[in-house]
Amino acid sequence: MRVLYPNAGSILVEGHSVSTDFANAAKHLGCVTQHSTLYPSLSCIDHLRLFARIRGVPASQLEDLVQGTVAQMELGPYRDRLAKNLSGGMKRKLCVAVALIGNPEVVLLDEPSAGLDPVRSLPSPPNHPAVLKQPL
Repeated sequence: MRVLYPNAGSILVEGHSVSTDFANAAKHLGCVTQHSTLYPSLSCIDHLRLFARIRGVPASQLEDLVQGTVAQMELGPYRDRLAKNLSGGMKRKLCVAVALIGNPEVVLLDEPSAGLDPVRSLPSPPNHPAVLKQPL
């Protein structure tokens, strides 16, 4: 369900229009919004599996990708914790991990480090080395 429709211009993500072919455009798009978009009753690992499947990650690669993302985003101690039981900073890290799972070509981040410990902040994922360092 769309909330807003463009009144001019167009946006293509990997050649797919977000107006007329959003399903295919979304396969190449990760997004972290200002507010948490997590499902309270899913664990960290369940979120990553769900969004990897939605993004079309092959079943043969799913577990390695999920475990690698857990390690890279330093979610190991929280992997089985339900989202509703995470601190604000851990929820934010999980939102970023969900946006990056499956290596989308385009990642939109709205204040991805808000609420995080400034000393620890977010690790830079290997496939997106500058995504968390270079604001637009």
